[in-house]
Amino acid sequence: MLAQIILLDIFLDTPNPDKLSDTGVTTSVRLIGSRLRELADMDVTGQDYLDFVPDREYQSAYLRCCEEKPCGSWSVSPVVYERGYNSLIEITHFPMADEKTGAHFRLIMIEEMGAELPEFRTLGKPVELKPAIAKHFIDIGAGVPEWPQ
Repeated sequence: MLAQIILLDIFLDTPNPDKLSDTGVTTSVRLIGSRLRELADMDVTGQDYLDFVPDREYQSAYLRCCEEKPCGSWSVSPVVYERGYNSLIEITHFPMADEKTGAHFRLIMIEEMGAELPEFRTLGKPVELKPAIAKHFIDIGAGVPEWPQ
């Protein structure tokens, strides 16, 4: 399971009102599990996760929402691989914070659905992560935020 985790630093700044797409959120991949690093065929440590998603504005607003009212999240997203194979990945994440510095980060677990079945084994690296087809908040004690679905 450790091979399929990501530790993601979340940086919340004040959004720039002059830029409609600026949510004031950036991220940095602090740690990526070996299975995910192999699958991506590159080490994304230190890079902004939001640079890899198809819907940066939506994802950064969603991360801000999850940080302002601390909650977990679960989603399922389609992935397209080099050979044209499509897969679904399940993404579960929980908020964490460093009490000394106040830094925010997320512990993320990514699981490919059906990956243990030989007929679903992926060949080639992922080339496109599509927007989530299912998404739910997980209440960790602070309730869940209002979010347009």
